[in-house]
Amino acid sequence: MDFYKNLNIDDIDGEIWVDVTGFDGIFSASNFGRIKSEGRLIERKRGSFFKKAAIIMQQKRKNGLIITLRHGPDNVWTTVERIIFTSFNPEIDIKDNECVAHKNKIGTDNRLENLFVLTVSDSHNLNFKKGLLPHLESNNNSKHIKFEKEYCNIKTKKCNQCGEIKSKEMFEKKRYTCRSCRNEKNLERYYKSKQVCKT
Repeated sequence: MDFYKNLNIDDIDGEIWVDVTGFDGIFSASNFGRIKSEGRLIERKRGSFFKKAAIIMQQKRKNGLIITLRHGPDNVWTTVERIIFTSFNPEIDIKDNECVAHKNKIGTDNRLENLFVLTVSDSHNLNFKKGLLPHLESNNNSKHIKFEKEYCNIKTKKCNQCGEIKSKEMFEKKRYTCRSCRNEKNLERYYKSKQVCKT
């Protein structure tokens, strides 16, 4: 599964290489999820030199692996799964609302056979069903949610303006001035603004 950690230039048994889309002859992608910088002649102002082929190190992030492809002035930063999938399937056009996902939900397993395309919303739904969105659980335990639960248990509130205790329905959420007092205030402001306009 951790083929990306293998930086040995020698091929793994059954490994197949294809050109990375847009970087023909410069970078290659492996069906095991590795990315290789091909050996090539590099031209510079002070002369040229031959750069040996090398496996590029991939950076681990929270949701998977990323990589930066550098060629001349161009730097392309992208996810490894997208490079692998699009390089082997150049005929498939991935839309803005789609993403490359992992069948086994392991973000570091970028073998070609483990990758497929689906919509972002479907991906989130699948992750939610498999319990792979722990940040949602922490959000559900946030102070905001606790406040909502406490607010639902309140039956009456005391108005800050008139001092009367009234039903919760007489107040807007998170407000402590009843609707009638707020309406009176708004009317006062309205008439004041009209008088200012006349003068």
